[in-house]
Amino acid sequence: MAPTRPPPPPSARTFRLLDDTAVPLPATCPQSATTDTVVSGAQPAGDDTASTPVTPLTTLAVVTTLPDPPATTLPPAPAKPGEFHLIAPNAATSARRPHLTWSNSAGAESYEAVIAHDAQCTSPVETIDFLVTAEATASADIADGAYFFCARAKNGGGTTAASNDGMAFSIDATAPSELTAFTVTAGRGIGMLKVDATFASPRTDYARFDIRYAAGATPPADCASG
Repeated sequence: MAPTRPPPPPSARTFRLLDDTAVPLPATCPQSATTDTVVSGAQPAGDDTASTPVTPLTTLAVVTTLPDPPATTLPPAPAKPGEFHLIAPNAATSARRPHLTWSNSAGAESYEAVIAHDAQCTSPVETIDFLVTAEATASADIADGAYFFCARAKNGGGTTAASNDGMAFSIDATAPSELTAFTVTAGRGIGMLKVDATFASPRTDYARFDIRYAAGATPPADCASG
């Protein structure tokens, strides 16, 4: 008997992609699977049960690196305002709206002035802020009494209080009550006068008496207000 030749190897089938949709596939894709994505590969002719090894699709990520923005350098904060001191008022005043003054502070951008009942100016009567000069005037009448005056110099670096902050002063804008009796008699010495005065209501806040003479009269040499 003549030897039998083995059958020729089956021809390969070629598959092509029907669409380009990326679908994750397992490592082996059965021929019997139904999908719109066909992977290019080879399969023996006439063998519908064979499986073709498939290389899974790989998703590539594109990363864009942006350059760092330029560094921003901020200017240094200014130094606090320099030392300064309060000037007036520092005694009694008859002004219902006292005028406040102080020396200039180097580097100050603005000032704040306070009239208060206490030396620390924590109980203010009036606060005047955003001043650009070293002075201020109260905006409303203030009653007679004892008060204190504070000032602050300000800029972007901080705040500086006056070196003599809490200056004491008083307001006395009320005149003494009317005299109901007034007599002048000879004093104990030559040319001395004695003044007796009676007020309509008791007052102890007057500062002095002023004695005026009629025109042409000559006052004693030792006569003075008192």
